[in-house]
Amino acid sequence: MSRHWWVGMSGLGLLLWAGAGLAAPSGGGSISGTVRAPAGQRTLQKTFVVACWAPQGPCQQKAPQTKAIVVDSRGPEAAFEVGGLVAGQYLVIALRDVNGSGGEDAGDWAGHVAAADGSPRIVQVGERVEISLSVVGQKPPAGGTPPVSGTPPAPAPAPSPMAKGPVAPGKGGLSGIYLGVKRQLVAPGPGSSVQQGITWMPQQDWITFFPDGRVYAALPPHGLAVPFDWSLCGEGFTWCPTYSVKGDDIRVTWTSGFEKRFTRQKGGALQHAGVDFVRLEPLDGLLLDGRYQSVGNEYRTGFIIFRKDGTFEDRGFARELDLAPGGRAGGTGWYVIRANMLELRYADGAVARTSVYALPGEAPRVLWFRAWDYHLHR
Repeated sequence: MSRHWWVGMSGLGLLLWAGAGLAAPSGGGSISGTVRAPAGQRTLQKTFVVACWAPQGPCQQKAPQTKAIVVDSRGPEAAFEVGGLVAGQYLVIALRDVNGSGGEDAGDWAGHVAAADGSPRIVQVGERVEISLSVVGQKPPAGGTPPVSGTPPAPAPAPSPMAKGPVAPGKGGLSGIYLGVKRQLVAPGPGSSVQQGITWMPQQDWITFFPDGRVYAALPPHGLAVPFDWSLCGEGFTWCPTYSVKGDDIRVTWTSGFEKRFTRQKGGALQHAGVDFVRLEPLDGLLLDGRYQSVGNEYRTGFIIFRKDGTFEDRGFARELDLAPGGRAGGTGWYVIRANMLELRYADGAVARTSVYALPGEAPRVLWFRAWDYHLHR
């Protein structure tokens, strides 16, 4: 059986040693991030996460700088933070002793912070990282595309971010991402698409309502299938006002006192300043079939192939959207779409997430990822 660590040691032996409470030098740094259970598993109880001292590359399991914690979550994904670290190089690994044997056996769960090629990556103090566990002894099928049975796996929830948004007023009554298309003035000049005269171009505008009365006045970068990162609010909660509803009148109020008023229309749209904001369909469970690529943009040449069996083949798509784990050029794996989020789970366990939506009547012909339009080429 091949070891998951590639560092010439028993991963479980390290974890049991590190979790035994041996003294380690106290430092002020930490490494934090997210650890995820293997696909299809629903709990992370008794999962060890270790920051293993590795100044020359290999893991030094008995070094006093090596520290570990135990993640005990009832969900399939959890946040972790290994603290008390001195500055230097670490390998960050995780393992769950499923059968309680005290050794690394087939069926246990193991994982590590990976480089683009899947090998263990050196981590510095202060980094935020991701670890996706896999089942020891379970090999992916030939061809590089992971097996999929039935529908794609549901996206794992992300941990709640440390940053807090504005105080939630309570029950708001609205939920979802609303899109309005406004007219933007375009004048001729360097870099302008207009050569002479003045014209108008369509401009998309988003506003996201949360049931607790809070608002994000933009497009959530990861959709709504994971907890929203309130650190995006900015100083003074510039991007995060609150709202109240009275009948068909919706008032959005910023901490500065500035206010926008929306009126609910018969069809459910919210109108502001003559612009109708329409709630975007969440696209839950959407299965795609074909290649999606940007059209008419010479700087966006990457594409992604989706299949109806829930698998994908990334050919530079994630990298050009600045969401590729480890900066990878591509890869294969599973995908799932839910609550305006596309989640890509690569075969090596890395995960990428981005927002996805479609204008009314355009799905699946045209999909928007991070507000960039990608068109279906069968």
